[in-house]
Amino acid sequence: MLPTDLLISRQNGEEIIPKRLLINNQTCAMAAELICCFIEATGTTQGELDRKLS
Repeated sequence: MLPTDLLISRQNGEEIIPKRLLINNQTCAMAAELICCFIEATGTTQGELDRKLS
């Protein structure tokens, strides 16, 4: 389940803009790292993804 900071957003064309999450270098780096984890987990189990994310 997504925390409220990630859930509340608005859409501008194809872009989704979070309303309560600060957009800065730290959060962008964290997002990029999480996206890489999800891409690398393609074809693996949910358990393997959960271990990688924890």
